[in-house]
Amino acid sequence: MKPRTKKYLNYLESEAVKFYFKNPEHNSLTDLSEMFRINKVRISNGISKELKRRKENSLAGRLMRL
Repeated sequence: MKPRTKKYLNYLESEAVKFYFKNPEHNSLTDLSEMFRINKVRISNGISKELKRRKENSLAGRLMRL
C-alpha cells in the first residue's frame, strides 16, 4: 500500500471533523476513525482545533477580547 501524504491526511482530518459536526448520531471517535481510516488522536485534535476556532469567532469570544 502506498503511504498517504500529510496533505491527504489533513484533508481526511478536515472531512472527519465536518462529518462529526453534521452528524451528531455518528460522533464516536471509533466510528470516525474506521470510516476515514485515521487514528483517534488526529480526529480528537482536529475537533479541538475546530471548537477553539468556533469559540474565538463567536460573539462571546469577541466580547471577551475587548
